[in-house]
Amino acid sequence: MENYQVKVTEYAEKIAELTATIESLEKSRGDHNEAELEEVKVEIKLVEALINELQASMKKFMYMVPEVHLPFSCNSLLVQWIPLTFFSGSCEHGGIIKVSKPIVSQLNAQLSSSYIYGGWGKDSKPLAGRESMYWFAGSSSTSVSSIKLYSDYKNLILRKYFLDQWLNYHTSGNNYIIRANTLYYDTNSRFGVAKLNFTSMIYETKDIPGAGPISYSLYPNQYFDFAADESGLWLIYATEESKGMLFVAKINEESFEVEEQIQTSVYKPSASNAFVVCGVLYVVRTVDITTEEIFYTFDLKTKQESYISIPFERFLDKYSSLDYNPTDQKLYMYSEGYYVNYQVWFGNNTAEATV
Repeated sequence: MENYQVKVTEYAEKIAELTATIESLEKSRGDHNEAELEEVKVEIKLVEALINELQASMKKFMYMVPEVHLPFSCNSLLVQWIPLTFFSGSCEHGGIIKVSKPIVSQLNAQLSSSYIYGGWGKDSKPLAGRESMYWFAGSSSTSVSSIKLYSDYKNLILRKYFLDQWLNYHTSGNNYIIRANTLYYDTNSRFGVAKLNFTSMIYETKDIPGAGPISYSLYPNQYFDFAADESGLWLIYATEESKGMLFVAKINEESFEVEEQIQTSVYKPSASNAFVVCGVLYVVRTVDITTEEIFYTFDLKTKQESYISIPFERFLDKYSSLDYNPTDQKLYMYSEGYYVNYQVWFGNNTAEATV
């Protein structure tokens, strides 16, 4: 425990030193080239990755961890020490009770601020040897034609992909995920979804009966939203018959068939996004120009719903995807071309959470 805290402190101090170096370089741009500045920024991202790996190595335990928030310009650094209950790979908790400030990695692999549509993240059920893999898919329109895979966080930051896969069926929206080395996404077909297994390179497509062209509030064409949690694969959408109410379907990963369809009482166009954690649906909406709020939960096992309020800071005005990953229990957001993630805090089952 003591060794862990020492390492985290050293890494946080290293980020602070590198941030100070960036400030110095930016104040004297005439004496330094852009390559030097970018090299230091990459070093910061690599140290952040080390902190993330240390966090992931801890099992259910109370400890102090740094919440690192790199602002847009990377001109300053905020490191706050906060007590945290961390439930790595476990659902023995009382659900989400807090979301961190946005942790911003960098602009997308295309270095284009016009690539506002897309997604990024990790495999939610990685194969052996690919536990560190990251992925990115983006475009200047909601229709995305390819996806890039990276061996680890370092290569994501350095933009060194090991696979740039063209999609036979282009995406329509941007709430796709990778699970068990398989990409799940919605196609340009009005009611269609698809999956691509990167091991066999075999595509499968499927129509979802009753699904309608009903999007989330922030961007058009977000008709289907794949989500993965500790228990499996889910599909979030709305139907015209229900006049736009949000549905959640359990998807069999092998057969790609719908096993169960559950209707909620949320009107999908009022929500900005949704995700599933430990069998519970969490629905998010926009509150103001800087704030999102988890406002609704639905237990997919007990069918119990509740209205809550868990506000969190948005990095930029809009985002096209927001997904939970059970391997590190983080939220991954793609916000106007930027890779953003959030740490989540869980409450205890028998008592209010420690925050």
